[in-house]
Amino acid sequence: MIKIPAQKPNAKMEVLIIDGQALVHSVVRGALLDAGIGNVQSAHNAYSALRLCQVTNFDMILIAFDVKSDKDGFNLLEEMKFKGYITKTTCVVFLSADTTQGLVNCVVEMEPNDFWVKPLDRSKVEKRIHQIITIDKKLYSLRYCFDQGEYPTVIYYAERQLQDPSLSLYYPQINRLIGKSLFNIKEYHGAQEFYEKLAKNYSYAWVQVGLASTLLKQNKIDEATELTAELLNRDDTKFATYDLLAEFHIDNEDYQLGYEIIQEATKLAPRSIERNKKSWNLARLNHDRMGQYLATRNIAKYAKNSIHDTPDLQLNVIRSGLDLAATLSETESNKLLINTERILVRLKQDFGNATDLGDQ
Repeated sequence: MIKIPAQKPNAKMEVLIIDGQALVHSVVRGALLDAGIGNVQSAHNAYSALRLCQVTNFDMILIAFDVKSDKDGFNLLEEMKFKGYITKTTCVVFLSADTTQGLVNCVVEMEPNDFWVKPLDRSKVEKRIHQIITIDKKLYSLRYCFDQGEYPTVIYYAERQLQDPSLSLYYPQINRLIGKSLFNIKEYHGAQEFYEKLAKNYSYAWVQVGLASTLLKQNKIDEATELTAELLNRDDTKFATYDLLAEFHIDNEDYQLGYEIIQEATKLAPRSIERNKKSWNLARLNHDRMGQYLATRNIAKYAKNSIHDTPDLQLNVIRSGLDLAATLSETESNKLLINTERILVRLKQDFGNATDLGDQ
């Protein structure tokens, strides 16, 4: 059995607040102090936040979307996950005054523990912090095991926690970890039965999406088609269902249908670099030059100042732009070529001295 490290008491927890507004730091810091958490550090931009994460393993990170000066909070959150500064046992709260559906979809995909809408209310912040810490302590063992890939152990602990009436408030989170663990060890039939049982008591989106994913993995097409048709009509399940269906059709080499679906998913959450890359590859397979151009442009746009950002992304925009121009009318082609020329000039100015890039 895996050895689980002891949890820190509140007084020993390390917390990082990342926000460009001093008032946010003041409100959150005060609420944390009331919760007995005194080890709180502040960063006003992404660069400072990453420097702090290099020397401290934070137990809780509050990160704002509108981080000033270098990169936005979404790109920063993605980079912190990629570099291992954020794990399943790290409590993450995303802060934003922007609640547009595209941004919310992208943030939800990164799976923070909570999403707070700014401006913040001190009393509400205190209540939410108390709730988050309580849940985090109750589910610490499960999340640690899940983070280590010990899925059978997650199931073992979770099934025992479900027998404890004092944890009834946390049954949904516990069940969700069981479902994910069954799926990760490819017990698809067992996962299907598990989600079907949950569906009798819970109306959560993740239950229905989990059930759909297990049906697709087992090629139970009729059942999956009926369920996914329902889920595409629900706002809370539409986004995840598009991803499931796209993956299924791509695995079965139906690239045209997979491409149509991934385009719809990209419209809902345009910031996903991996989804845009998938859209680009599928556009090439389907000989859609306009789709290739739009995908490369999205990748370059949303990768700016992120861990994905490289000069090659702009080169891809130039290449796809030239390919597209050859298929357009003279007027449309000239407009596109003028814009492409601007990109090329900027790229030469910024990176022309790099030998490999200069040759390209």
